[in-house]
Amino acid sequence: MRGLARNPGLPPDLLLRVIDHPAVESYHVMARREFTDATFDLLAAHPDARVRVHLAEAEGATPGQRARMLDDPSPEVIKALLVGPYARWWVPLPPEVTGQPPRERVRPVPLSRAEAEEMARDDEDEWQRARAALEPALSTGTVGRLTRDPHPTVRQHVAMRAGLTEAERAAIDYRVEQGDYLAVPDWVLDADGDLLTACVRSAHPGLRRAAAFHRDLTAEHIAILAADDDFPVRLLLCEFQAAVPVDVVVRTHLAGTTINIGDLLWHPALRAADLTGYADDPDPGARALVPLDRRAPAGLIERLSHDADPWVRSAVAGDGRLSAERVLELYADPETTAAASANPHLPVTVMERILAEADHLSGPPRP
Repeated sequence: MRGLARNPGLPPDLLLRVIDHPAVESYHVMARREFTDATFDLLAAHPDARVRVHLAEAEGATPGQRARMLDDPSPEVIKALLVGPYARWWVPLPPEVTGQPPRERVRPVPLSRAEAEEMARDDEDEWQRARAALEPALSTGTVGRLTRDPHPTVRQHVAMRAGLTEAERAAIDYRVEQGDYLAVPDWVLDADGDLLTACVRSAHPGLRRAAAFHRDLTAEHIAILAADDDFPVRLLLCEFQAAVPVDVVVRTHLAGTTINIGDLLWHPALRAADLTGYADDPDPGARALVPLDRRAPAGLIERLSHDADPWVRSAVAGDGRLSAERVLELYADPETTAAASANPHLPVTVMERILAEADHLSGPPRP
C-alpha cells in the first residue's frame, strides 16, 4: 500500500482511495521524485490539512507548484510553504511570489555584557556557559575562567571565540567528537577573505563545521572542506553547498547513519550528474543511486533489476524504464514487491487488487 501510494501511474480515483486508507499516511504519497500538475492540484484540494501540509513540504514538488498553494486557508500549510522542504533549501518559493528573500538562519540577539556575565556564572547549566563563551561582550577575565571550565562543552565553545589565534585555541584543553553538537558562531558566517579561509583551515572542527554553512565559499574552500577528516564537516558541506562535487555527495550519503541522510539524494549535484559510472561500484548503495540519473539507458536499469543485492533491485523496481513484464516479475518477488508497487507500469488491475486485499489492514486512528 505504501509503495502504491507513491506510484506516479496511480489513477486519480485510486489515489484518493489510497491516501484515505488507514494503512497509509499522507507523507507516503509525497515520497515521489516529481508530481504532475494534475496530481499536485488533486492533492492540494484535499480536505485534510495534514495532507496539504505534507504536500507543501514535499521535496518532489517544484517551487511553481508550491506557489499555487499560497491561498490555502490553513496557517500550517502556509508555514510549511514558507519554510520549504528541508532537503531542497536551494529551491525556495520564488521571491516575487512571497515578497521575501530565500530563507536564512535566524540569529540570536547579542547579549549585553551584564547578561553575558550572568550567563557565564550559571553553574547548573553548561549550555548556558557555552553560549556565553561565544558572546563578544564578555570580559577578558571571564573568558580566561571559561577556558578552564570543568565541562568539555564549555571549553569547546570558548575555543571558537572570535579573535583567537590558532595557537591560543590549541592552548585550550578541548576535544570535539563526531557526535558533539556545536553552536554556529555568527562571526564565522560573517567572515570573508583571509578570515574565512582561516576558519576553513582551522584545527578546530567547530569552526570548519560553521564555515560549511557560509553562503560565499569559494571553489577552493569547498575543495578543502570536502577532503576534511571530520564527517560532520563533509555532511554539512553537502547539505548547504550546491557546488559540492557529485562523488563527495555520493560518498557522504553512503557513509551517513543519521535519520535524514536520504535528504542528500535531492542534492543538485545528483540531478545534473552522470551516475551510470556507479553501476559497477562494489558498494550496493552506490549502484542503487543509478536510477536517479534520468538519462541512464533502459538496458542498464534492466540489468540492475537483476543485481545480486536486494537493496539494488528494490531501488530499481519502481523505475519507469523497466518493461512491464519485468515489473510484474519484481512484484512477484517478496523482496521487491513493495518497491515494484510504485512502478507506473504496474497494471491498474493489480493496483485495484492491492486495494481490495488491503481492506483488512489498519493503521493508527486518525485524529
